[in-house]
Amino acid sequence: MSVASRWSRLWFRGRFYLSGLMLVPPMVAAPFYFGPATTPPLGAHILPERQIGPYRVLLAEVQTGPARPGSEGSLLKDYQLSIGNGYPDRIRSVYIRLGPPADDADLGEIMHGNPYRLHAHARFSPDLQGDDRLWLTLVDWDGTRHQASWPLGEAMTKISFQHSKDK
Repeated sequence: MSVASRWSRLWFRGRFYLSGLMLVPPMVAAPFYFGPATTPPLGAHILPERQIGPYRVLLAEVQTGPARPGSEGSLLKDYQLSIGNGYPDRIRSVYIRLGPPADDADLGEIMHGNPYRLHAHARFSPDLQGDDRLWLTLVDWDGTRHQASWPLGEAMTKISFQHSKDK
């Protein structure tokens, strides 16, 4: 019997066992993969929970500190939102903005991401006032809007208000 035929017969028999060995690592790792998952914290600065219509919402600043510069002279701040009791079934979209929405065309920045953990880049003007508020708008599938607001002093950890010369 030649050496080549011995190796081919060994390979023919051994590939079955090699396939079985390839199943061992996933089986060893499965308990860690399917184990209890901890959710990461919502953000660095969590705002007080609010009831907006039938929904409980929890809004948080992702990072503390001043807002970062954005396009066209605006400032950007990242927020995350967790909505309780029925988001995927009943809510169509969620918006965040500085000041109350004037009309349906300008509700603010739309929140995106996982339905249970939404994210947005809220846009601010550089000349913030002490009485400005951060508004959150939830729109249901039937068009119903639910709104809530937070004072900027509560919604942002590090903020410097500029005094308007008009007042």
